[in-house]
Amino acid sequence: MERFEAAQIGTDVMVRNVIGYVGLTALASTAFGARTCWLPVMVYTFTAYLTAPRQSYGAPHTWAWPLQPGSEPAAWAIAGALFVVGMTACSWLGPRTSPYGE
Repeated sequence: MERFEAAQIGTDVMVRNVIGYVGLTALASTAFGARTCWLPVMVYTFTAYLTAPRQSYGAPHTWAWPLQPGSEPAAWAIAGALFVVGMTACSWLGPRTSPYGE
């Protein structure tokens, strides 16, 4: 297993991942509620970091956007889309207040 160097994980990757994770958390709060909205984000993050297959040139697949280099436009598009969809859903629907939708 290769280690990430400090130059590979820069500020642009951190900003992109925060944007994507905030959107994913907001989207999860509409589906699962505010108490457990962190759970799908953590499951996805662990899954992405532990099982993301590497392509022949060393970059992870697109579904593992948090592992992509900072200059990868597809990863920025996915993070931006998650942010927009998550914020829109949370603004319109709000977080789920009851596990049974009451």
